Order: sequence, then structure tokens, then C-alpha cells
Amino acid sequence: MATPENNQVIEPTPKPPSYTYVTVENPNTNITQILFNGANFNEWSRGLTLALLAKGKLGYVDGTIPKPATTAAEFEPWRSQNALVTAWLYNSLEPPIRRTISYRPEAKQMWVDIPLTAANTRKYADVNLVLTIVLIACSRTRLIIIIICIERN
Repeated sequence: MATPENNQVIEPTPKPPSYTYVTVENPNTNITQILFNGANFNEWSRGLTLALLAKGKLGYVDGTIPKPATTAAEFEPWRSQNALVTAWLYNSLEPPIRRTISYRPEAKQMWVDIPLTAANTRKYADVNLVLTIVLIACSRTRLIIIIICIERN
């Protein structure tokens, strides 16, 4: 950027990566009101993207804040912030999805795996039965069990 006085070019100072700014945030916080249930990926990812962007943490899931070498001085602050973002991701999932994704070590890996895991969970959980009613009737001489299954359209 040129100044009017001497036409010198002044370059802006680059910001250091986000992990140098260790924040005091609660990992148990829900940073979005939208919980991912396997069918609302667009809505959930948009809400979470905006929340992470507002907190300066989007780079942990989109890869723009890279993992430093484990021997680098930045590794421990990065690891702490990555754990925070991973907890936020975990807390934004409905329990059935959460159980399938809980052991990802990095927020970026979890972010990539969530829609894939959810798709597989839905595929195997998508049964043709919506409701099963079991009626048990007892008479003096026999036990009668009636099972009524209502199929999904």
C-alpha cells in the first residue's frame, strides 16, 4: 500500500496461525443449535462453519491451520485447540452418529468422516419397518403373541 508522503509500499504484517492464540473456551459448549442427525448435513455444516469462523477455528477443519510437527513449539497449543474443536464437533452430533465417529484424533479428519459415516449409518439402519407393535395376550391355556409391522412407503 503506497503512502501519499513518500510512495513507499508498506506490506501488511501476516497474522500467525490461530493456534498461537490459545483461547479459554468450554469444550462442552454447543456452538450451534443444529445437531447433525444424518439427514441435515447442509444445515448442520453451514451452522457449524459459521460458528467456527466466528471463533477463528475454521482452519482446524478445513486444513488451513496445519498440524505442526510434534517437536515444534507450536504443537502443544495446536493440539489443545484441535481438541477443543474436536469436542465441539462431537457435541454437535446426535448420539447415533456420535457413537460411530468418536475416536477421530483430529478435527479435520472428523469433519471429513462425519458425512461419510452418517451415510453408511443411514444405509444400514434404513429398514423397511417403521413401527412394530407387540401384543401379548394370555389366556388360561395359551400365550398369544401378535406382532404387527407397518411398512414404510
